[in-house]
Amino acid sequence: MFFGPSQDLLAEDESFRELVINQLGEYKPLACKFIADSKGYSEKLSFTRLEYVGEIVNRLIDESFAPMVF
Repeated sequence: MFFGPSQDLLAEDESFRELVINQLGEYKPLACKFIADSKGYSEKLSFTRLEYVGEIVNRLIDESFAPMVF
């Protein structure tokens, strides 16, 4: 899941975006639709699954996952 600064990097850095696309093949990573829409880069992330991830993040934290934001 790309969220926050990692999502910004994915949208802003073309070489990073190409690296992610090449590494993941047909897999579509998850990215936050709210952030993409509010920052105006939804089109650059069209290769991802843009979804509202707030509930997903909360559920994962409740299940003892620790978010890693970089």
